[in-house]
Amino acid sequence: MDNSCIRVLVCYTPSMIVLLISTGLLLFLLVMERILHERNLRAILLRISVTGTRGKSSVVRLLTSVLREDGRMVVAKTTGSRAVVILPDGSEQDVPRRGVPSIIEQKRYVRLAAGKGADTLVMEAMSIHTENHLVESRQLVNPHIVAVTNARPDHVGAMGTTGGEVAEVLASGIPAHAEVFLPLSERREVFTRGRAYTEVEPGVSAGLSSDDRVMRSFEFDETLDLVCEISRHLGIDDETIREGIESVTRDIGALAIWRYRSERTGNECFLVNAFASNDPLSTQEAYQRVRDLFPGKKEGMYGLLNLRIDRGDRTLQWLDALRKEWANRFHALYVTGGHARALSRRLRDSRVLRETDPEKMTERVISEIPDGAILFGFGNIGGMGERLVEQWNLRGTRHGV
Repeated sequence: MDNSCIRVLVCYTPSMIVLLISTGLLLFLLVMERILHERNLRAILLRISVTGTRGKSSVVRLLTSVLREDGRMVVAKTTGSRAVVILPDGSEQDVPRRGVPSIIEQKRYVRLAAGKGADTLVMEAMSIHTENHLVESRQLVNPHIVAVTNARPDHVGAMGTTGGEVAEVLASGIPAHAEVFLPLSERREVFTRGRAYTEVEPGVSAGLSSDDRVMRSFEFDETLDLVCEISRHLGIDDETIREGIESVTRDIGALAIWRYRSERTGNECFLVNAFASNDPLSTQEAYQRVRDLFPGKKEGMYGLLNLRIDRGDRTLQWLDALRKEWANRFHALYVTGGHARALSRRLRDSRVLRETDPEKMTERVISEIPDGAILFGFGNIGGMGERLVEQWNLRGTRHGV
């Protein structure tokens, strides 16, 4: 061997040794992290995952409240309109995030639940891609029970344009051992194939309360039915279920109505928060609920569509809907957010709101619509939607739902 080869070997051998040691150490740490995570999972006796397109946050909050009323130590995490962790005493903490949300954060809250001695964990599924569902559900949460709310087109670039395609993505990560609960209306073979499952019949929650109308004024029947069925499966009696539902802390994106009087003009109208419904089908359910609460109201319904600049697919979805099945739903449509001007140019009878202050925006709209009219907020809760809801809740008086 000549001297040049010896010099190369002497030069590179230490680097190779460092690389091998680093790789070995990294593999050791990954194996230890996996072992510790599985130990944390085993420490939590009941793990529930809530998946679906709409209504996940409501199901998480309602189930958590019922389980806590039943005397269980529950930790829950919801990632809907506002990502929060719900602690065993019912208090809430915002989920801190830097940059884009990642499913890896689920591991942190499994560890938190185990550290607090929780016997129950309720998690809202985060994933929108098939491969992420596999990792999140089968490895990070590994639930005993999976609650499916619905399968509707949303995140169309990642999940598909039909309910069937969305269902395939949602079902991809459900562990074979998990028991699946889903509304009868959402039954699809992809959810039930090879698994234990319960189809939730419509109306199973009827009669939970002596004043059932009050309970159903703030949650959709399908949501209450799903929560009730799972709770009964866990051996919880109806009185406890009722008390848990009635004491729940609602999500900022939950359907709500306020009576709101303008300080400037004295006009009064009803403001509707349906911003978090997002897709046209779910929004239609909220729209019909509001119509039912105001039968024959002469002043009419006006729309306030909030758009997100990062959700161009959803903007296109709403543009198509407003041209077709949603045409003529509103006397006038107000639009705010990232694509407002572009969408307004393509829709007749739409008006762009350029105000950046939620109070000024609200005052402007109320001054332009008839006294007593309904302003229906929809599209997206993010950004201006959340700021409007906070303003309406601060200045308005809750009505109906």
